[in-house]
Amino acid sequence: MTELSNAVAMYFTPCKSTFWCWSEGQQTIEWISGETIAFRAEVQTLLEAQAAEGLLPFENILLIAAACRNRANVPSWQLGDIFNFKQYPMGHSLNESLYKAVGALETLAQLPENLRTSMEGKKAILTLVAENGPRRKSQEFSHKCLEYLRQGSFVGTTAPAVLKSTSDWSSELRGLHDGLSAVNETAVRLRMKTGLEVTPSVAPAPLPLPIPKIEPSPLTVRELLKDLAEDEEYAGLVRLTQQLLAFVSLPRLLSTPDALQLGGVSDITNRGSFDRLLLSELAHDSDVLMTRVALNEAMYIRREVPPTFPPRQCLILVDTGIRMWGLPRLYATAVALAFAVAEDAKAAPQIFRSTTDGPVAIDLTSRDQLIEHLECLEPAPHPGDSLAQLLSDTQGVPADVIVVTGEDVAADPEFRQSLATLPQTNLYLALVTRKGDLRLTQRTRQGERVLKQAQLDLNQILATPRPKRSKLRNEAIDPQLPVICRVRPFPLYLSPQILEENRGRCIDRHGSNNAVDQLLAVTNDRRLVLWDRPAQCATQLSDRLPPGKLLWHQTYLAPSGTAHVLIGSKSHPRLFKVTASHGADHVQEFELPFASPIYDICKHADILYVVFKSQTVLFSMETCERLVVVEHPEHTRWLRHRFFTQASDWVVLTYDGQTVHWERVFSAASLRGQWLVSIHDCQCLASPVAVTNRNTVIVSGSGEELQFNSTTSPQIPGTPTAHPIDSPHIGGVNNISMQVATIAPDGNRFVMIHPTEKAWPGTWVVDLQARTASPTWGNQPHWLNSVAYHASTRRNIRNKFVSAGIYHGQLVLATHKQTSVAISLSTDRTRLNLQPLEMTGLELDYRIDFRFLQAPSDVGYEFKVAQWADGSRVILDSRGLLHLQSSNAEIPEMTLVLNDENVAGWCNQNEVWGDTVFTGTTSQRISPEKVFDEWLTPFCRRLK
Repeated sequence: MTELSNAVAMYFTPCKSTFWCWSEGQQTIEWISGETIAFRAEVQTLLEAQAAEGLLPFENILLIAAACRNRANVPSWQLGDIFNFKQYPMGHSLNESLYKAVGALETLAQLPENLRTSMEGKKAILTLVAENGPRRKSQEFSHKCLEYLRQGSFVGTTAPAVLKSTSDWSSELRGLHDGLSAVNETAVRLRMKTGLEVTPSVAPAPLPLPIPKIEPSPLTVRELLKDLAEDEEYAGLVRLTQQLLAFVSLPRLLSTPDALQLGGVSDITNRGSFDRLLLSELAHDSDVLMTRVALNEAMYIRREVPPTFPPRQCLILVDTGIRMWGLPRLYATAVALAFAVAEDAKAAPQIFRSTTDGPVAIDLTSRDQLIEHLECLEPAPHPGDSLAQLLSDTQGVPADVIVVTGEDVAADPEFRQSLATLPQTNLYLALVTRKGDLRLTQRTRQGERVLKQAQLDLNQILATPRPKRSKLRNEAIDPQLPVICRVRPFPLYLSPQILEENRGRCIDRHGSNNAVDQLLAVTNDRRLVLWDRPAQCATQLSDRLPPGKLLWHQTYLAPSGTAHVLIGSKSHPRLFKVTASHGADHVQEFELPFASPIYDICKHADILYVVFKSQTVLFSMETCERLVVVEHPEHTRWLRHRFFTQASDWVVLTYDGQTVHWERVFSAASLRGQWLVSIHDCQCLASPVAVTNRNTVIVSGSGEELQFNSTTSPQIPGTPTAHPIDSPHIGGVNNISMQVATIAPDGNRFVMIHPTEKAWPGTWVVDLQARTASPTWGNQPHWLNSVAYHASTRRNIRNKFVSAGIYHGQLVLATHKQTSVAISLSTDRTRLNLQPLEMTGLELDYRIDFRFLQAPSDVGYEFKVAQWADGSRVILDSRGLLHLQSSNAEIPEMTLVLNDENVAGWCNQNEVWGDTVFTGTTSQRISPEKVFDEWLTPFCRRLK
C-alpha cells in the first residue's frame, strides 16, 4: 500500500479514545454507546459536496452530522464523558477545547429542524464551517478519500488504530469551534438560497479576466551563469568565465557601414535639415527663404539609404579531443561561455563540439547540456575534420568562426595542414594550455597574428565560494501575517510546551576545557528550540519541522550553533533529518524501503543504522542516501542499537564503506559467568561498552571493568550525590541486577533503574566520561536530559483568549470563561503586565471575536485575528504571542509575550522591552513606559 493510500485508510479509521466506530456491516457510523451518528451514504454525499475544496477532519464532519440529527438520540453534549483525555499530556487544556466545541455543537442543535436535518442544510452548514474554521485536507487527498469510500468495500480496517496527538485534537476542536461560530439560521438560509454567507450591500465589481499563463522563456547564457554561481560545484567555472569577459572580444570589421548616410540623392521633399536645402533655395534673399521654410515650401534633397548589412553569425567549435581531457576542458569551456556571453548581444552564437562524426550542436544555456559537454570524451587528436564539415555546412553565410583548442593541438602538423585546405573565412583560434595560458589569434590567407594574451588562474576554480547572503524577506510567508514571522533569526526567546521524550541534552564545546550544557527540544507545535543561556528562555532554531517525535539528536553542536536532529515515527515509519541554525533550516527525508515498524535508530561513524524486524538499513548521515539493506542471519536476535546476539556471542554490525561485517564483541567465555543486560557505543571511550547482571560496566577491547552497586545511603530527593564508579565500596551490599532504561545519543551517559522501582535509589545516572554514578529520583528521561536553567526560565504564557476590545482606553483580552485581562502599565511605570478585570467580555467597547487566520501550511502553530473597521488588527499566536498591527503607519507593529507579571515585547524597529528572559540582554532596549504611552495607547484610540 502506498503512503497516500495508507493515509486515506487512516482517515476513515477510528483512533484510540475516540467517540465513534463503524457498525458491523459498515453501513452506519455509531457512537461508542451504540446510537447512530450518520449513515454511510449520507456521509458519502456530504464528502462529495466538499471534495472539490478539500475535506474537513473526519471527526469534525461526524460531530456536525450528529448535532444535526433529531435531539432524541444525540448525545453530543455528553462528549466530555465519552472522550478519555486523561491519558494525554495537557489534559486540562485539551478538555477546555473540547467543551468549547461542545457548546458550539449545542448551539447548532438549536437550529430549526428543517434546516439541520435536510441534506441541503447539512451541506450549507459544512460549507460555512469549512470556510471559517479548521484546515482542510488537500484536493488530491480529498478525491482519493472519496474514491476509497465509493468502492463499497470495508473501510477503516486496513490501517491500525493510532493515538491521535494532543496538538491534533486541540487544533481540530478549536477549528470546529471557530467554524461553528459563523453558523446561524440567517447564514444557513442565505447560503442555501444564494450560495453567499451575507447579503452584499453593493453590487460586486466584475471579476478581472484571468491572466494568461506565460510560458517561461529559455535561459540565456548570462542567466545560466547567474544560476550556477549559487552552486558550489560550478561556482569556480562561473568566476573564471566572468574574468574572461574582458578578454573575448573580436576586432571590428572595416567593411561595417558608418551611421552617416553618404549615398546619392533618392528624392526631393519639403521637410529636412538646412544642410540638405536645394542650392536654388539658397539663392533667395533671407526674408523669402525664411518665409518658404516657415510655410513648408522650401525643397530639400533626400539621401539614398545604403544597404543594411545583417549581423555576422558567430560559430564556436570547442575541441573535446584526447589532448583536451582534464583541466584544459574546463579552460576551454570557460572560454566558450565567455564568447557566448560577449556575442549574445549581437546575435545568438552557435556552439558546437568536435566529435569523430562531425560537429555536434550544444546548448550552453542549459545546465544539463553543460554537464553533458563536460562529461563528453572523444579520441580524435584534433578538430580539423569537424571544422571542415562545419564550414561546408555554413558555406555562403558570413560568419566569424572561433575554434577553442589547445596550444599543442594548434602546433600539430596534421591540424595545420587541414587549416590550409579550408576555404577563405574569418577564423579565430582561442588556444589554452594546462598551465592556464590563453592566446587569441586571427588566421587569414596572409598568415596569423596574435590579438590578445592572458593567464588563467586555477585558484579561481578551486577557491572557496563566498557565503550566500540571506534574504531579508522570506517570500514564502504571507505578508498579511505578523512581520516577526519574516525575521530571521527569531528575535524573542520563548517558553514552549514540550514532552519529556522530545528533548535531549547537548553540549556546545568552545574548547577542550569549556563545555556548556544545553537542552534541545521539539515542541508540541513542531518547532525546534534550544536552551543555550542560563538566564533566557529557549531560542527558536526552526518552526517548520515535519510531524513526528525527536528520535535522535547530535550531542555536540557545530561551532555555528547548527543542530542536527532526526524526527519521525517508529510505528508508522517516516524519518527526516533536520539541519537548523537560528531560522535557517533544511529538511531531508530518508527513503525507507519497508513499511513495518522501526525497532531502533542509532548513528556510528557517520552511518545511520535503522533496525527493522529482520533487516537493518544503512544510510549516509550526510546525504541521507541509502547505502545497503542487511538481512539478519538466521538465529540472530536484536539487542539494542546495532548490537545483536548469535548463539553465545554478542556481535555488532559494521560497515567499511563497501562491505557489511558482523564482528564479535563479547563471548560467553570472556564474561566469566556473567551475562549482558545491555550494550551500546560510547563516544568518550571510542568503544562499545556493556552492562552485566552484576552491575559491571565492561569496555570492549581493553576488557576494563567498572563496578558499582545498586544501593547507597538515602539522599535528599532532587539533590543527587555523585559516586566514583571504580570505587569498590560504593553503597551497600545488596547486589541486585539493574536494568538500563535510557541511553544518551553519544552513549556517554545512561540511566539504570531498579527492577521493582521500590528500593532506594530506584534510579541511577551513570556518566562514563566523568566516571560517576548519581542516585536520583524521578523518571529516566528527566535526569538524563536535565539542564538546571531549563526549569529556572519556565514562565506561564497565556494564549486562551476568544475576543478583544477596549475598556477605559486599554486593550482587553477576554477568555471563554468570561474573565478578562487588560494590558496595562504598572503603578511604578516600569513594566507592562496583564491586569485581571472583574468584568466579562460582553462589557467591552468595540469587542471583536477572534477568527481563524490561515498560517503557513508547514508550521504547527496557529493564528487568530480580530480586525476592526479602521483596519487595525490584533493577531493571537498560539505560541503565547500577541501581534498588534495598527492602521496608522506611524505606529510600529508590536509583538507582545503574554506573560502575567512582566510583558516583554518586540517591534518592527528591532527594539525590545520587558523581561530579559524573553528578550535577552544584548538587543536595543526601550522603556515600557514609552511603549504604553506612545504606541499602545494611540493604537487603542484608533479602534472603532
